[in-house]
Amino acid sequence: MIKIVTISREFGSGGRTIGKEVAEKLGIPCYDKDFIEKIAEETGYAKEFIADESEYAPNGNSLAYMFIGRGLDGLSNADKIWIAQKKVIEELAEKGACVIVGRCADYVLRERKDVLNVFVYADKKYRAERIVKQYGESSVEPEKRLADKDKKRKLNYKYFTEQEWGKRQNYHLSIDSGFLGIEKPVVGLVLHLKANKEIKNTLAYIKPSGRIIKGIYSIGFAAIIAQALMSVMTYLLNVIFVRIGENVVTAYGLYYKIQQFILFSAFGLRDAITPIVSFNHGMGSKERVKDGIKYGLIYMLGIMLIGFVGLEVFVELVISGTCGAWLVWMSFVIAEVLSVIVSVVFMKKVNTKKVMSMN
Repeated sequence: MIKIVTISREFGSGGRTIGKEVAEKLGIPCYDKDFIEKIAEETGYAKEFIADESEYAPNGNSLAYMFIGRGLDGLSNADKIWIAQKKVIEELAEKGACVIVGRCADYVLRERKDVLNVFVYADKKYRAERIVKQYGESSVEPEKRLADKDKKRKLNYKYFTEQEWGKRQNYHLSIDSGFLGIEKPVVGLVLHLKANKEIKNTLAYIKPSGRIIKGIYSIGFAAIIAQALMSVMTYLLNVIFVRIGENVVTAYGLYYKIQQFILFSAFGLRDAITPIVSFNHGMGSKERVKDGIKYGLIYMLGIMLIGFVGLEVFVELVISGTCGAWLVWMSFVIAEVLSVIVSVVFMKKVNTKKVMSMN
């Protein structure tokens, strides 16, 4: 079950705002600038210094960390801040559910199974307009401010994690706030975290439900009867025809096999329509269910009519020269008429109970 959300973000994308609103709606803490005070307690560094060093490289140069000063222990100030920051993040995660913004938290907590790592991004135009609105005008162009901040975040992330900042493979979810805005991602994350509970594989989940089984059989009973009728018909006809002669049995077998080409076309169409009707029934769209059934019946009856006419017209060619050919011909006429009657009866029942009862 997800308890912790980490928010990594491009500067100006609104990631911090999304994180805060998600935490507020879930009633859990959001850790962002709160880190600064805790890291200051761990390291003894000034808060202003930590604010600059904890998430950003010293400058935008790719060799930014190569030439920074180091103490006798081989650690730079940035290294010491990182160690303290990592410790704080791990301690906060142990306390319980929370949202953590920035500071490589996705990497620090990578071994945990209860963490959702999110990256928020947006196009430059959206972000440029947003930082001017949020932070006001500056002597530096908005686009340059964006590029400078993001480059320093990227270098900081790369140095301490050896991974690419913003690369989709490093996150569970990427959000384009320029397209979605702020509220939609907040609502989506809150709903996911509150409603999408993990299912535990226990025996209770595989226990048969009489109500569900009854519902399945109430809909599928017509198909069961149709299949049973075909088997019964085949058996009884063979019993009758064998008494007349082997030629009639052979003719029946040939005719039956040819008829299967038509039936399989109808069965394929039925199998294609079933999930369409089921989906629309699940979403409560009465009109689309009715349309699915209507057009399915039209197409299926069309296929069956073509097959019926073709086979019945050319029946003599199939069974010519056999004794009692008319019996074979009549058996299929009777079977097809009975099938139509049974199908109509069950279709009306399903329509009344399952379709017309929809709101």
